[in-house]
Amino acid sequence: MAGDESSPAEAAATQALVNSIMAVLGTTPITLSEDDVRQVWALLTATQREWTTAATRRQTDRLRAANEEIDSLGYILVGKRADMNQLLCNVNRKQAWINALEERVLEKEVVVESQRRCIEEIESVIRDLMARGRG
Repeated sequence: MAGDESSPAEAAATQALVNSIMAVLGTTPITLSEDDVRQVWALLTATQREWTTAATRRQTDRLRAANEEIDSLGYILVGKRADMNQLLCNVNRKQAWINALEERVLEKEVVVESQRRCIEEIESVIRDLMARGRG
């Protein structure tokens, strides 16, 4: 079969398609010549190619939109992670501050305990001196 000729299956499919179109239009079906079959087949092929290309473009647009959405979500997640890291830093800073305060409190407690013992000793000495003075 030469490159310009359509296969019998293509010719039959094209003729059936044209007959269907003619029936929808309400006209009498026509018999297509080999040249008519080639032209209709070329038109159908070009249309199919165009639709496929358009669908691919739309799909690409959808994929691009989905990727942009994913990127946006990624940026949001990165932002949330940065916020969480900032909160964690703040918590760590607060914990360090609390630890420093606890150390100061413990130091003060040691000082207070030491002062309490000194006061008790002074009170004891004063009681002893007062007891000797009465005695």
